[in-house]
Amino acid sequence: PPPPHPLFFFHYQPVFGDAQESRGLGDVYKRQNLEHHLVNYPNLFSEIEIAGRRLRNRICLCATVTNFARANKITDEWRNFLIERARGGAALLVTEIIAVDPEAIAQSSTVTGFDTTNEDAFQAIAVDVQKEGALIIGQLWHPGRQQLWHPTKSPIGVSDLPDPYSGTVPHVMDKNEVYRVADAYIRTAKRLAQCGFDGVELHGAHGYLIMQFLSALIISLLPCRRLVNF
Repeated sequence: PPPPHPLFFFHYQPVFGDAQESRGLGDVYKRQNLEHHLVNYPNLFSEIEIAGRRLRNRICLCATVTNFARANKITDEWRNFLIERARGGAALLVTEIIAVDPEAIAQSSTVTGFDTTNEDAFQAIAVDVQKEGALIIGQLWHPGRQQLWHPTKSPIGVSDLPDPYSGTVPHVMDKNEVYRVADAYIRTAKRLAQCGFDGVELHGAHGYLIMQFLSALIISLLPCRRLVNF
């Protein structure tokens, strides 16, 4: 099998023998993986400085969908998920998606960042995560034309090509709409900074809005290609 990923978290599931034997095999498995990391990734547990911020190691929790939010509000489960990862030793935590615009609300488990609804919770999370010695990054998100959750809507998009997942045909953004959405990202980033977050991550995968601007196929059909350079 391929070697473990450098940010691999130890996982063990016994399949043979009694409980005592399984625990013994699990200990061996964990020890072997730890030895692998120490030999092949000697800097994994060493500090590093990024943009003036000191990280205690090179371990990062990537954005992970939990669906713990309710009515677009942060819950104790959403908050505790991050705090426990910080207590577990990860140096950098990236939240799951945070909507930058009302049109980016996919479902009730999508946390809003474009208004004041979650400001108190953002502040509490930043304090708690940093108290555990980790840094917190907010993942900013807009799905653009991808409307798997609202297939009857006409969402904004970079071109009028239908979304390959939901089949919806988007409303093509004009220059003013492009700047409006860009400003929404900026305002949300500023809000998180004011709440104590250490940075933001722009979600540009899975066919969402930022990726639509980066797609050669979509860009080739833009009515005004210079919009890409906003």
